Amino acid sequence: SHSGPRGPGEPILRIAISHPLLDQELLVLGSTTLESLRWELFCIHDHVRGGPERAENYCFFFHDTFYCSTSNADRSSDRYVNLAHPISVWASRLGRGFLQQVSVSGVAFGNLDLQLGKDYLFLHQGDCEHRLRVVGVHLAGEYDSREASLYPMLVFGSRQRMVSCAACAKALARYQCFDDGYSEHWPLKLCDDCFRAAFYDTHGSLMPRFSGMKAFPYFGENV
Repeated sequence: SHSGPRGPGEPILRIAISHPLLDQELLVLGSTTLESLRWELFCIHDHVRGGPERAENYCFFFHDTFYCSTSNADRSSDRYVNLAHPISVWASRLGRGFLQQVSVSGVAFGNLDLQLGKDYLFLHQGDCEHRLRVVGVHLAGEYDSREASLYPMLVFGSRQRMVSCAACAKALARYQCFDDGYSEHWPLKLCDDCFRAAFYDTHGSLMPRFSGMKAFPYFGENV
């Protein structure tokens, strides 16, 4: 988002984000860029996927165009994934027409031809899809914030329900574990103390018999 006052009478759009249930609603200006919106979108996959599984690039899809975050110059990166390519190939095979791929850099909502109530797409982390929908639009008035840097502005966020640790049942779970060969049901959700007591030795090293375990930070569940 850019600093300074917004334009007088600038359009303000209300964007609903679903995954698949409604997660967030944000207000954006006509001058708000897609890049600014992307970094205001919360998704658990941005936190639990790390190392070689983490893909840095993302794209938006509106009508027949992918707005992609990675330029041609960055395609040699080990973490580059052409998110638009498999969908474009699929559409071509079905005779759905040609889908364009352009850079997301500098593209603002005012540059897009959007329709109220129509579903659009945000794609990241390889295969994590979020539905975007414009659910409202109005011209900025006296009750709207005048500072452009406050947009995108979160106006709704789903509540998070926290879960108690499966071991001690006292502290809140902070990790979810898979393939630990230890529990009957996955994911096993543990607090920080129980997680370390179960899988790490007194020197703070992961015990060899749990080398195949996968553990991710746990942030609760949407309700």
